[in-house]
Amino acid sequence: MDLLDRLLGHDQWATDQLLDLSRSLTDAQLDQPFDVGHRTLRATFEHIIINIAFWTALMTERPVDTQQYDRSLAGLVERHERYYATFATLARQLRDEQRLDDTFIDHYAARKSFRRHDPPRRPPQRGAPDGGGAYPGTPRAARSDRSRSWALGL
Repeated sequence: MDLLDRLLGHDQWATDQLLDLSRSLTDAQLDQPFDVGHRTLRATFEHIIINIAFWTALMTERPVDTQQYDRSLAGLVERHERYYATFATLARQLRDEQRLDDTFIDHYAARKSFRRHDPPRRPPQRGAPDGGGAYPGTPRAARSDRSRSWALGL
């Protein structure tokens, strides 16, 4: 088992746990509005699950499935199992074929790679020329707060 297998396994397990813990909730509880994210637990689950199918379709150059599905918790669980199996198979295939540097076109017509090429984050450095930490583009006060948080291990 490598890192990809561990990450895929944990991701699927964590979502399965959340779905399973939600089985005892009523429809009213699943649809109770909150002032965060996608507003309800059901909408959040739908977002998580449909994004797995959406990005898998884009990466495999297949049409994105836009049909409406059963919104019940049982329907969400079924779709998560099906979509995640397809996604995990694709991820492992790309790894095994050493194609993580291949590219695909996203829904904004931007070229994307399966592998992220972002530079690693470094801890803020004291005495930086701008007087703050190493987070370009953030206000000086925010960098200062982040520098303290980093030093404190927060």
